[in-house]
Amino acid sequence: MAPRSFLVPDDLQDYLLDHTAPVDDVQRSLIDATVALGDVAGMQIAPDQGVLLTLLTRLVGARRAIEVGTFTGYSSLSIARGLPDDGTLVCCDVSEEWTAIARHHWALAGVDHKIELRIAPALDTLAALPDGDGDGDAFDLAFVDADKGRYGRALEIGSAAGVFTRRLAERCDSVVALDVAEPAIALARARSAAANITNIDYRLANVMEWKEELDEQWDLVVLAETLCYLGWLYPFFDVAWFAHCLHQGTRPGGRLLLANTCGGVEDYLLKPWIIRTYHDLFRNAGFEVVQDTMFRGNKNGADIEAIVTLLKKPG
Repeated sequence: MAPRSFLVPDDLQDYLLDHTAPVDDVQRSLIDATVALGDVAGMQIAPDQGVLLTLLTRLVGARRAIEVGTFTGYSSLSIARGLPDDGTLVCCDVSEEWTAIARHHWALAGVDHKIELRIAPALDTLAALPDGDGDGDAFDLAFVDADKGRYGRALEIGSAAGVFTRRLAERCDSVVALDVAEPAIALARARSAAANITNIDYRLANVMEWKEELDEQWDLVVLAETLCYLGWLYPFFDVAWFAHCLHQGTRPGGRLLLANTCGGVEDYLLKPWIIRTYHDLFRNAGFEVVQDTMFRGNKNGADIEAIVTLLKKPG
């Protein structure tokens, strides 16, 4: 199975697959070799992203490009295919093991003559590059896909069948995933086991009855649509106290991700001003907003919005 773009909805993913060229034999071999590495395969870009990289490289007429973070080489393969035959791509990585897979597939694709691989910390490689003032020294395109921040301990409140949980596990050392629905937890466990994902601890629990266990110094907490249900089932004071407990249980510098859909139905629980009122509880508890974004779209004929807020605990 080919990787897919992180957080892309199924209907959009289907559209992308229907309107982009299918992977060829070399790309399929590279995907399979990367998947065989295990959980780290989640670092590989999706095929539709590769198509976009090739297109962008051609659109800007790039002759010299640089990539920071090569991994097994799918993105570099995509960029190299967009360069002219005498173009150059400088690839920065620190892993001989992963880039050996890249080298093999660059050769199979016939683009290896365009690529200069530098095995060293990228900051050292970048510092040693010419300053760009000389003729032919400047880069026309840069792709930075390295040093993604990993989280230590993550808590997901409302895991359902674990679709997002499994994505989250790629970025965390360990994940505790809570849900109140036993069938959902059972399905999530089965799917994670089938995917050989071993760093998720699924627990059947109501977070409002689990407050004492919140104080475990989480590096990341994810709270999505569950927040609306808490607002529906519990008094406002209880939800506010929960926000305080969550703040206390997050380590200094830790992150809180809130994501809620609003609109689409005549339900006051899904009104944007209601959602923002609940989001404000976490700010008032001591979290600081890092980024607040509103996405708009249409699903099944209904106009919907999604409010995504990333917060951090100071310190």
